[in-house]
Amino acid sequence: MHNQVTIEAEGDVAVIRVKGAVTVPLVRESHERLHALIREKGLKKVLFDGLEMAVPATDIPLELWKLDQQREGPKLKRAIVFSPDTRLAYHARLAFAEDDFSLFHDVPSALAWLGKK
Repeated sequence: MHNQVTIEAEGDVAVIRVKGAVTVPLVRESHERLHALIREKGLKKVLFDGLEMAVPATDIPLELWKLDQQREGPKLKRAIVFSPDTRLAYHARLAFAEDDFSLFHDVPSALAWLGKK
């Protein structure tokens, strides 16, 4: 599967959709694009749609965690959506352990959670 990342604002939510395999350079570039959008639009909620993402190597969530440690600004509320796979759940917990986040297996449930105050 070809890797692809799309990042856009949908209402008051920054949405990042990942398809295929993920590499550290792709994570760095996507992280910068996502946070540029968050700063530009003043967003505080993120939907990470990984339903079509391949299970990443362990260095990917650790890189995400490091990048988030360097990020300035308010804490983000994140909903992470992925296919039922315990490895992906573990990786999400590594990457986003210090944020307000929850894991989901479908986009509508994740959006409903993000909409709650």
